[in-house]
Amino acid sequence: MTVVVGKLASIGTIESIRDAIIEAFDAGSEVEIDASALEDADLTFVQVLASAHKQAEIEGRSVRIVAPVPPVLASLAERAGLHDLVSVAEVGR
Repeated sequence: MTVVVGKLASIGTIESIRDAIIEAFDAGSEVEIDASALEDADLTFVQVLASAHKQAEIEGRSVRIVAPVPPVLASLAERAGLHDLVSVAEVGR
């Protein structure tokens, strides 16, 4: 199941993003995050992604960020020390 993230992923919008990820897990599917439209984000988005990856590991499933990864997300993940959440090769321009 693909979870599409809009232009903003911040403390004000994170609840709906988190709920969509939980719904995808509950559906029993592999989870893909499409953040290609993302223009602005804060650390809450990276935290939710890290949590989703951890849960997927526990359940033997995967969470994948669909390429290209927006530069704003790559930068946030790098600053948070979670650069392994996104591959540099997948970062869009």
